[in-house]
Amino acid sequence: MTRSLLRALLSGLLTLLTLSYSLLAQNEGPKQLVIYSHDQNQQVIKRTFDIAEVDSIRFTTVETPAITTFEIKDVSATASSVTLSVVPSDSKTTYYVGLDNKAHYDKTFSTEKAYLDNQIQVLRTMAKANGKEFTDYLKEILKQGPATHTEEDLYSETEYYICVFGLDETGRVTTPLHKQVVTTATLTPIDDTTFELLATEQTSQSLTIQVTPSNLSTSYFWGYFTKDQYAEYDSDENAVADIIFNAEMFDDVDWSKPESTLRGVQSITISDLKPNTEYVLLVFGISAEGKQTTKVATLQLSTAGASGAIPESPIPFGSNKEQIATYEASAGTTLDSDLSGSQGFEHMYVYRVNQSPIIMRIYFVSKDGAGELNEYWAVLDNYDKVFQEADGKVSLTESFVASLTESGYTTPTASEEGTFLSSKGDQYDLMIMPGTGGDLGIEVGKIVVLDFAPRGEFLPKE
Repeated sequence: MTRSLLRALLSGLLTLLTLSYSLLAQNEGPKQLVIYSHDQNQQVIKRTFDIAEVDSIRFTTVETPAITTFEIKDVSATASSVTLSVVPSDSKTTYYVGLDNKAHYDKTFSTEKAYLDNQIQVLRTMAKANGKEFTDYLKEILKQGPATHTEEDLYSETEYYICVFGLDETGRVTTPLHKQVVTTATLTPIDDTTFELLATEQTSQSLTIQVTPSNLSTSYFWGYFTKDQYAEYDSDENAVADIIFNAEMFDDVDWSKPESTLRGVQSITISDLKPNTEYVLLVFGISAEGKQTTKVATLQLSTAGASGAIPESPIPFGSNKEQIATYEASAGTTLDSDLSGSQGFEHMYVYRVNQSPIIMRIYFVSKDGAGELNEYWAVLDNYDKVFQEADGKVSLTESFVASLTESGYTTPTASEEGTFLSSKGDQYDLMIMPGTGGDLGIEVGKIVVLDFAPRGEFLPKE
């Protein structure tokens, strides 16, 4: 074949662009033939040949079937689910349907291919988690022809993409991605039960909380997060949606069974926690179908430091005098009526403790006892472990300062009044005060008073 004839042939090939195979051949440079085509995934393939090596050229075009498209219709959304219908243009095409959080999708995937590649990996992981071969798993979940799909355990008031794409049983993507936005509804509780949460014990690795529902017959469930994990959620309802999903996925919970949920007054113990870490407990009513039925009750509390040297308030600020009394009764302590009493606008409740180094727990409740806990004192008998004296000056021991920082507190600074000030995150301000038992009307020598207050009370938050 002469070069002039080859050029004429290549020029004629331009008419083939109207074919679904989409061929283009041209002479690039003096001695190269470049052919462009599309594979079944509509990805461009480039092939280059040296003209000197070509004796003859024969072109064959293959008419490929039209690409399947999808119509999404009859979309309905509740606070936790979406139901929809999919109608494919080709009834023989197998395809995948799923919902993906729109904010997460937009942040994570810059291209359609990135999403599809990730989704295939997710499906492989799900197949393995279900103990199935990948192809067998796809045979179970893929749809064909017009079909209805329902997605459960979604976040309320949240935008999702409905994602549909062709996928065969080998895991090969066969169509472009089709996606459509849908927004879930607002959650409206159907049960007005409320929950009172009271921390009854806090150790370095566990938390115990008493739950008292206003309706003793309401079924309820609970879960917890670290404070940082909890902060990632836009609402308590979204956090609850993940608690429900994880219980179903990893614990195989059957909500219709009474043993899967709680009723009445119960004590919850969370174990295997990290020392000196803030957690958030969530308690909520739940139906036999696994749907949230009440508003969410939350309680933020923290585990003790690993050394146990910083005895923080066993119940959170904002608790009332009844909650304080309930906790102290469970701890077996005694209210000292002689030392307790009105302190201006507050009422001081003094409990004697027989658990060295703590000898007293003192709670200050606003509105002369009718309000909320807003200050807490731990009175200790380990003066020599906290303070040291030299040249007539009192300072903190290195070991106690180490315990403070180990427990998440800032390095303490001395005040002009002879006390020492520290803080912990956005939770506590701490004033460390040396004293004597006579200051509190008790027959003890030197004492330590750890005065805890809400963050910002003693030190500026910044």
